[in-house]
Amino acid sequence: MDELLSLNTVADLLSVTGQTVRNMVKDGRLEAVYPKRGEMGRPKMMITASSYGKYLMRKDGK
Repeated sequence: MDELLSLNTVADLLSVTGQTVRNMVKDGRLEAVYPKRGEMGRPKMMITASSYGKYLMRKDGK
């Protein structure tokens, strides 16, 4: 199984906001899974480490 990173961790690593990370997931630039529930029972978004790595490789290769 792929390692998972929190939305906030990815936002910090990329120096962007959480909303930007959500938009990146929506646009298909990052892959998210929802393995557990967060506050108030809502699904908690986690970013796959492999998609984060792929994003960095594409970004560096421009």
